[in-house]
Amino acid sequence: MGYLQGDYAGAMRAFLPDAQKGDAAAQLAVGWLYDNALGVPHNDAEAAKWYLLAAQQGDARAQQYLGTMYAEGDGVPQDLAAAEHWFRLAALQGSPGGQYGLGVMYRDGVVVKKDLVEAYKWFSQASKAGGSSLDSARALAAKTAVAGIMSHEQIARGDAELSSLQPVHTVNSASLCP
Repeated sequence: MGYLQGDYAGAMRAFLPDAQKGDAAAQLAVGWLYDNALGVPHNDAEAAKWYLLAAQQGDARAQQYLGTMYAEGDGVPQDLAAAEHWFRLAALQGSPGGQYGLGVMYRDGVVVKKDLVEAYKWFSQASKAGGSSLDSARALAAKTAVAGIMSHEQIARGDAELSSLQPVHTVNSASLCP
C-alpha cells in the first residue's frame, strides 16, 4: 500500500522481509525500488541481485529487467550471452520487453545469428502483446523498420512463424513494476 501512496521507504520495509524469504514478487519489487531509486539510493548491483533471485524463480519481468542490465552492463558486467538468455526466457513467457530485447539481438546479430525473420517475429509479438505503451510502440517501430528491408517472402514466413508461437505459462509478477 505504501508504494501506491508514494511511501517508497515504507514499501521497501514491507517488501524486504518477504524478498529475503524467497518471494519472487517481493524480490522483483525490491529490485525495482533499487533500480529506480525509490525510497533507497539508486544501486544497480542491488537491483540486479534481487532481479536475479526473482528471475531464477521464473518471474518474466525480472528476467526482462535482468536481460537489460546484462545488455547494458548496469550493476553486472556486460554479458550479451546472459542478456540473450534472460530475454529469451522472458520472451517465451510473453513479456513484451523480453520479446523486444530478443528481436534486437536477432536484428543486429548479437550473440545469435542475424535473422530478420526472427527479429520481425519477436517485434511483431511484442507489438501486439500489450504491455506498456512504450514497449508496444518501440516494438512496432522496430517491426516496421525491419519489414522495410525484408522481402515479401520473409515477411510471410515471419507471419507464419508468429501464428505458431505459443508463449509458455506466464508467471505473474508484482503489479507495481511496469
